[in-house]
Amino acid sequence: EGVRAMFSFKFREEDGLGLIDWTPLFQAFPSPDAVTPSAIPQMAMAFHLAVASAAGRMLETTAGGSGCPDVVLSGGAFMNGILSTLIPERVSALGFKPRIHRLVPPNDGGVCVGQALCAGMR
Repeated sequence: EGVRAMFSFKFREEDGLGLIDWTPLFQAFPSPDAVTPSAIPQMAMAFHLAVASAAGRMLETTAGGSGCPDVVLSGGAFMNGILSTLIPERVSALGFKPRIHRLVPPNDGGVCVGQALCAGMR
């Protein structure tokens, strides 16, 4: 729990949109000369946990009442092994079915495939 509490974010709704304010997270970062090498893995995990938590909070706000059980997860963040584990776990814990890439990469390679498919449909 101490690692989870290390970094946090603020969430607010504005004009029907969920907004994440990362200011508290960045303010919590110690100066580089104050960081011991043994603290780096904990800090890295705390950062990843905060990102996954923020993704879950956004999902709760945007899809909570949609009735759609599927959530498609895509983008370069899912090239990150830790986030590609934590975020689907969070999505599942919220009662949604995470859909993730298996055959096409979630980064620009996937965008290119999508562009090619769209061009081929014209």
